[in-house]
Amino acid sequence: MPQRRQLLPWLLLALRTARCIAKLSPFARRPVDGLCGPADAGSNWCLRGLRGGWRLNNASATNWTTAARVCVKYCRSCTRCNYVSISVEKQLCLWYSSCDLDGLDQRGHAATFGTLPVRTVPSQLDRRKRRTNVALNETLGGCTARSTESSLPSKPRSRRASNGATQRTAWNENSSQSSCRPSLFVYSLPDSYRQGGLVGETTDFAGNAEAMAHRGLGPRIKCTQKTFPGLDCDAVALHASYESEIADLFYQRAMGYRCLTRDVTSADLFLVPAFRRGLPTDPLLCAEQGYRGAPSSTGALFTRLALQHGGRLPCNSDGTDHLLMFTVPGLEFETREQLCEFDPWDWRWGRPTRFALEEGGNYSYPPLALSRVDHRLVAPKKDARSVSGLSSVPYSSSVHLGARARAPLPWQTSRPRDRLVAVVLGKRYSNSLAGTQQLRERLGKSCRKATGVCAFLDLTDAPKTGLGGSSSEESMQAALEMYWRATFCLQPGGDTVARKGIVDALLMGCIPVLFHHGQRLMWPWHWGSWVENATVLIQDLKVIMGQVDVVSELQAIPVARIEHMQATLAQHAHRMHYSAIDTAQLPATLGSDRTDAFDVALEGAWRRSSRYREDVYYS
Repeated sequence: MPQRRQLLPWLLLALRTARCIAKLSPFARRPVDGLCGPADAGSNWCLRGLRGGWRLNNASATNWTTAARVCVKYCRSCTRCNYVSISVEKQLCLWYSSCDLDGLDQRGHAATFGTLPVRTVPSQLDRRKRRTNVALNETLGGCTARSTESSLPSKPRSRRASNGATQRTAWNENSSQSSCRPSLFVYSLPDSYRQGGLVGETTDFAGNAEAMAHRGLGPRIKCTQKTFPGLDCDAVALHASYESEIADLFYQRAMGYRCLTRDVTSADLFLVPAFRRGLPTDPLLCAEQGYRGAPSSTGALFTRLALQHGGRLPCNSDGTDHLLMFTVPGLEFETREQLCEFDPWDWRWGRPTRFALEEGGNYSYPPLALSRVDHRLVAPKKDARSVSGLSSVPYSSSVHLGARARAPLPWQTSRPRDRLVAVVLGKRYSNSLAGTQQLRERLGKSCRKATGVCAFLDLTDAPKTGLGGSSSEESMQAALEMYWRATFCLQPGGDTVARKGIVDALLMGCIPVLFHHGQRLMWPWHWGSWVENATVLIQDLKVIMGQVDVVSELQAIPVARIEHMQATLAQHAHRMHYSAIDTAQLPATLGSDRTDAFDVALEGAWRRSSRYREDVYYS
């Protein structure tokens, strides 16, 4: 008996230790590398939700063990939480009701996460209950965890025309759903969703009254026969457009779109007019004030959308019929939230069409092989790539047609060009792609040697003011003059492989000379079928290494090929320009040339959506 009494404390200690190990087991074991999936760190519907998350403070994110202990504690207080993905670097704890540990996402920022199972896998009975809860969740406007690659429905949706009164829109009461497609529904959101936030705004473009007055086109550029000889200045409008105005332009065109509807049951596409002019800030700005003045979260935006869409969220119908907008190209800006309320990568969007200025893909620039040839020439950047899941649209160019447009259009004008080659180069910043500066220096040196053949405009020292600034208008006018007078326009990449000058040159009838294979991969809906017949591609690596002189290469191109490229531009370039008005209001004499980049973008998004597949299936 005495020996048993002596063993009793040890047995109790062992029991307590076992219980502690059981509690610590989720984060004591090695996590599985990767992320279960996208989740909103500010949304936690623990009763019927499928995923959510919490942000960890500095004290909780000092190391993995501490972060896991706090995250598991949060998870156990949430009924639907069975798995957690933790990132000490991002200070995030994301929870999921279900997760495939063998198929975790390990790309990009997801590689910083580690995933742990917290609760055991539910039984078959629990799965049946969960399916019941999911059905209820969908009825209440939530989203299911089913695959977004939805199959065709068992019966077609009901479609009826809207007979609502006109309210500063182009909706025609007599138009029918069958005759005007694709129809577009624009969500009604406060102006703060399009002006960068309520407080703390510092960018030059946010809330700019002049931007709204010019409908996203920018201030006018003076056009005369002296500056643009042979150009019909009465038939075309020139503007000093800026890249971040593309979302403004889309919104203004959408509000005047001929197939605009206010009936959600008859709409083919849904535009979410939430975007940020300029670069996202840190911390993020908010379009609304939350409870008692606290910053709001993405839930505020989704609540507004659900109230206008019969209580449904985009992901209820896989989200392919919803349109989102980015205003600044580049991995650093396209992978993060734009506002407190607007995260384009939130799982509740489903699979929307995300319009951006650059097509998603890997565009290392120049090829990484260059670093093996001579490491002194270039140090490749880790982020020299764009995020996938984007559908690119052309930049807002400086050429726009209006009600007085008539043929021949600027890109159709056949006239002798003063110079064979033109190159316009501006200042590049620290976030420029690797090798950009070396390529530009080579191009500038080659152009200066051929003074009588090549015109060179250096805007490196030109001050770049905000929207409507005189220097930006003067610089744009000088660049357009160069493009109008030249046969070939050199277009090296900058911060990204895409460049506004490509579109400006093309619409001024100047053949773009490209230096990266990724430049031809841009805007596939708009010029994918004819880009190779309208541009010249010279390998950037050969130019940087001094193996090719660009001017000499262009001088060797036969006249017949030049005429063929110019004819291709004359036939198709209208698909790259944005009309200042709805294309249905352009003169009918233009014929098929009335179709513009906005029409092409909507058509491409509609064909991508499940609603279009449904119509084709039942037609």
